[in-house]
Amino acid sequence: ATGAVAGSYEVGGLVGYNYYGTVSECYATGAVAGYQYVGGLLGANGGTVSQCYATGAVTGEEYVGGLVGVTYYGTVSQCCAMGAVTGS
Repeated sequence: ATGAVAGSYEVGGLVGYNYYGTVSECYATGAVAGYQYVGGLLGANGGTVSQCYATGAVTGEEYVGGLVGVTYYGTVSQCCAMGAVTGS
């Protein structure tokens, strides 16, 4: 994914909410903006994320991360994020 993304909740550069799924071998490069659960790749994770990266700037208010805004359960492995992050 290469475009900018904006929303309110569970906003990600590639996926809003990964619900028990698998996200692998992918990337997102656009800027991501939202309010809560905002991540450069995924807004919220509940599954498996591996071998991915995000490079865009991420801006939000709560639960903000360069790669994933929040992980409820599941795993994140062999991933990285390189964009600036603003929020808590």
